[in-house]
Amino acid sequence: MDSKNKSMISINIAIWAIVIVFVVILGMYFYTFRNGISNDSNDWSAFGTLVGSMGMLLFSVINIKIWLYQTEKSNKAMNYQIKLAEMLTVINPIQTNLLLISKLHYNYSDFEKYKEETLRILQRLDFDLFGHLFNVNHDLIKIAYKSVDELDEIWNMFRIEDLSTQKKGETDIFNQEFKKRIINFDNSPFLRIIKDLRSQIS
Repeated sequence: MDSKNKSMISINIAIWAIVIVFVVILGMYFYTFRNGISNDSNDWSAFGTLVGSMGMLLFSVINIKIWLYQTEKSNKAMNYQIKLAEMLTVINPIQTNLLLISKLHYNYSDFEKYKEETLRILQRLDFDLFGHLFNVNHDLIKIAYKSVDELDEIWNMFRIEDLSTQKKGETDIFNQEFKKRIINFDNSPFLRIIKDLRSQIS
């Protein structure tokens, strides 16, 4: 239990204690002076002082409780905004690279650059480096690793360094094989990771 919750509990106890004491004192007052309503202004003055003092104490404690509640609510809202900003800062480069890895690049060096960055991102997610921000689907991460390897295998299979230097028939076959690895991209592990992370930002 944190200090704020303890403070709220303590204040609730204090409020109830003051109310009980207030009721007890009023009961004792009326029991002691039960001979009817007094016509003496001094009695009324004493009674007013008693009620006013107890009332001020009660309202002071209630105001403290309201202030603590508003402060806690304000702190929660501020902490959420800070976390939201951090989540967006993390997810934007992740989204950029995970989308680019499945793009049909014209040379292997471009693909390799995004492949290495994608692997670094997947490793960070897999090792829960962003665990304070996101809940990571590790099974999906494993599938994404496999997909990166499959895309890399296509380049190695055809031993192509630059598509612009290849004959049209060769590039068509390469394109077909490459696209097979990313059939139904809407359901690809890369996009599913992005959607999963985005769904946690609300």
